[in-house]
Amino acid sequence: MGSAVQTPERALEVWSQLEADERLFEIESIPDETEKYLRENVSGRSPSPKIWTDAWIAALAEASGLQLVSFDRDFRRFHLNALKILEV
Repeated sequence: MGSAVQTPERALEVWSQLEADERLFEIESIPDETEKYLRENVSGRSPSPKIWTDAWIAALAEASGLQLVSFDRDFRRFHLNALKILEV
């Protein structure tokens, strides 16, 4: 992971900053369509340790009608109507 790795304490500081940001919110209930998108995201794929977490996040974003914003280019492997990959 290189020199960009942060200590757990620094990561918690950043988390606190994110929690205080007015533009962010919590999804309080999981939309019914989430499972449908999850199944689409994992069906026919090769086994991978990261597939389940990424597929779940993508499915939740799609079912919620939200834009998924990430540095992780792997999200491009899923069909998402609203995906923004941030560049470092």
